[in-house]
Amino acid sequence: MAGGRVGRLLTTVLSIAVATGAGCSKSHVPPPARNLAAEAVELLSYGDVRTVAEKMHYPPTYTPQERKMDITATGNGLDLAAREFGRLSEPKEHAGVAAFYEVGGSGGDVAYLSSLSPHYSAQVLYEAKFAKLGKGYVRITVIQLAADSPFEILGVYFGLPVKDPHSKQAILEITRKQLIQMGVPITPEVEQQMAASLTPVRYPAPQGSSQHVQ
Repeated sequence: MAGGRVGRLLTTVLSIAVATGAGCSKSHVPPPARNLAAEAVELLSYGDVRTVAEKMHYPPTYTPQERKMDITATGNGLDLAAREFGRLSEPKEHAGVAAFYEVGGSGGDVAYLSSLSPHYSAQVLYEAKFAKLGKGYVRITVIQLAADSPFEILGVYFGLPVKDPHSKQAILEITRKQLIQMGVPITPEVEQQMAASLTPVRYPAPQGSSQHVQ
């Protein structure tokens, strides 16, 4: 597999940032968007990852078969991450700042996600406990494509705090397993690209920046 293709795939696995209007604070997230994020986190706490994947946004140009395939692929990746983190409990919407490494997924490919310019986009961050990896975060990206469009979940991500020295390695290991699940050979080049692609997420995002700090 060519290096550029691996790099694009890693961007998708580790997550991709969509311009968010400077990282909306809790008070600025409208109730429909917050309620949608809360519903997703509740389903995750029940272990119902597949339903969350089905509710997510996918390119509107997809055929029914393409949509079905992407839902399956997205669900597989999120399910693996959820199992590696362990059962989610005590979720609470996070107030204040946070810095963490994350892994997760969204529908569509990198080209589609990069082309998106939604009418509204926000990040809703939850702190939670995970049975295997301890305290961490769930980040839900919610978008509204147009002013008259419904709110949709664009991405779901599981995070571990930067201050924990084991967080980065844990996220890299989960990423490695996701790539293996997708049939990607884990070569030294891929290992290097994984390490280079994993950068801390700052919440809320700094004014005028993307969610990821490159």
